[in-house]
Amino acid sequence: MKDKIRKADEKTIDYIGDNLLEITIEELKELLK
Repeated sequence: MKDKIRKADEKTIDYIGDNLLEITIEELKELLK
């Protein structure tokens, strides 16, 4: 059970990290216009 939770947490962290990266890139593009 703990392994399942750990894997889910890793996926969640990866997902949040990817989204934060995308948001940051979009914001930088807006600033560079």
